[in-house]
Amino acid sequence: MIYSSGMPILYLLCFITLVITYWTDKVLVSRYFRKENGFTSDLSRNVVNMLPWAIVVHIPIGYLMLSNPDLLSSNNISDRIDGYVPPEIESQYFAPTRTSQDHVILYIVGSVFVI
Repeated sequence: MIYSSGMPILYLLCFITLVITYWTDKVLVSRYFRKENGFTSDLSRNVVNMLPWAIVVHIPIGYLMLSNPDLLSSNNISDRIDGYVPPEIESQYFAPTRTSQDHVILYIVGSVFVI
């Protein structure tokens, strides 16, 4: 899920891989492996309990991917607001050139809404 913000085509590749893995495992388990597995309902419950943390990890990674001005660019709010940003405020990850793009602001607002 982490790579989806930067390379959405990987959703398709992930889906194809999961389908192939599913059918391979199904055939192997039903025809070749006869030993019972040790999976219980605790495993499912633990995975479901971890899903909210996946969102929390996904949001900052998505921000870093979407805010990179070399990958995507849109109108910059700082172009509409006449303001000077001193060089010492500029940083690699929170530079105004990254955070003031229209699509990044929409992403940040949406992320706050999700959280």
